[in-house]
Amino acid sequence: MDTLPVIIVGSGVAAYNAARVLHSLGVQNIQIRTEGRQAGTSRNAGSDKQTYYKLSLAGEGRDSVRDMARSFYAGGGVDGELALVMAAYSAQCFYTLVELGVPFPKNEYGEYVGYQTDHDSTNRATSAGPLTSRYMTEALEQAVLAADIDIIEKQSIAEIHQAHGHLTGLSFINTETEEIAFCPCRCGILATGGPANLYAESVYPKSQSGALGICAAAGLQLSNLHNWQYGIASLRPRWNLSGSYQQALPRYISIGADGGVSEFLPLYMTPEEAILFTFRKGYEWPFDPEKATASSRIDIAVHAEIHEKQRRVYLDYTQNPVGLAPDLSNLPPEVGSYLQNCNAIGNTPYRRLQSMNRAAIELYRSHALDLQTAPLEIAVCAQHCNGGVAVNAHWETSLPGLFAVGECAGTFGAKRPGGSALNAAMVGAYRAAERVAGGIAAAPPATALPSPPCNGNAVAPPGGNAAALRRELSAHAAFRRNAAEIHRMRGTYRRQRDALPPPKTLAELRIYDNLHAACAILSAMEAQESVPSMKNPITLTQGDTTVFREATPLPNPDTWFERVWAASQRS
Repeated sequence: MDTLPVIIVGSGVAAYNAARVLHSLGVQNIQIRTEGRQAGTSRNAGSDKQTYYKLSLAGEGRDSVRDMARSFYAGGGVDGELALVMAAYSAQCFYTLVELGVPFPKNEYGEYVGYQTDHDSTNRATSAGPLTSRYMTEALEQAVLAADIDIIEKQSIAEIHQAHGHLTGLSFINTETEEIAFCPCRCGILATGGPANLYAESVYPKSQSGALGICAAAGLQLSNLHNWQYGIASLRPRWNLSGSYQQALPRYISIGADGGVSEFLPLYMTPEEAILFTFRKGYEWPFDPEKATASSRIDIAVHAEIHEKQRRVYLDYTQNPVGLAPDLSNLPPEVGSYLQNCNAIGNTPYRRLQSMNRAAIELYRSHALDLQTAPLEIAVCAQHCNGGVAVNAHWETSLPGLFAVGECAGTFGAKRPGGSALNAAMVGAYRAAERVAGGIAAAPPATALPSPPCNGNAVAPPGGNAAALRRELSAHAAFRRNAAEIHRMRGTYRRQRDALPPPKTLAELRIYDNLHAACAILSAMEAQESVPSMKNPITLTQGDTTVFREATPLPNPDTWFERVWAASQRS
């Protein structure tokens, strides 16, 4: 069994960092299996200023590992040991990226400066620009290629196999030939990202699929599946519209079937509020129920125009919003001072955006969209699942030998600081690799290895309308949730799921994965409506059952140097 490989599934930040660390710790037999090296969220997603959240490494502001851990913990829905680990490994993982060439900005004395992001009160955030996660992926990929680690493409995970309470292998379907193969392994590390195919209004790249349903079907314990992040994004291309895209103060307009145009925000708030809340959307980009009477009223208005009035919604950078003086003399103080400091005092949203972030304009121009002349179609889109597969402090799942890292893992909590997902992807991969390299015992072989399902032309499974599922989830189970509809959908999709045969084609696999994932997520959402009175609940879903428990407290481990030093010498 020692000759079996460690199989990593995925090819984003988490996957590549796990492989890099495994190799550095002496593990030789490593395989990366992926649908495609150019696919996935890490390589293909971004925003105005894609954020990486790290320990403060500049200036006079005080920070510490414990303070950062408290910030993770304060958002709710995250266990204390996970919060502490994500903080403790933060600087190490950040400087790894620096050494690999990711161009994070530093001043002339070498301080890596930062800024404040959402759900945080410090200046921990940093960025290498709108393509930060792509730069990270490319840098880590080069390290993996230099280590001569096998990367096998056109592989979509189809099944998780277990025996004697331990992982025994993974099955994959070839996305080109649709052949299915069982691959025994010593350990598996899932870095498959979030369930990207569940919402019609989504900012996930179309190359992303995810495997949450495969994990649900295998009986893994899942965590916090009701916790998602939604925000305003363009539909074509799929791109987050945070930061300067909002701070430039574009108009929000909707167009009906008759072609009539409405600047609709003043129907939901005063023009003065619309200007202030649009600006604040730049740094309060995710929908937040606590801001439902403030900046998140914009999300509610956009959703209502699309799903209640059946209109298409756009950002328009060609004209100022109603109520804004041409000379910008009536701006709220916080807006006026910010735009003055950015020298963004042009007389149209386009000119202000051009002053603040020319690259933001060029990004859309590269997709044949000129913001100077044409509006940009938008929606409130699913952007990130803060839940996922439940893991311990080594990112090991409820199935020994199987790990989940990156967005696949449910480690982000209810309100994560902006950019902390990239930190968690790096840290989780590092911890899982350390655990595997430290000598995870492989399971004894199963009595008989599972036989791959027969290939062939299968009849389309009942209820396999993935487009309808996505539309219903966007309408009723996104940032606005209808309890009655969630209950109805859960029953409908459970019946469809239970009628599915084992998938034999890629199309069947996608439906299988989506239905299993949707049922688990709807179970968590429905249970959340009756969450018991807990200070800091964790939601756990397994099969069709969702239960709650209190998050574990932040640990208080020994930090006395001599004792820690002595213990390290014995280990």
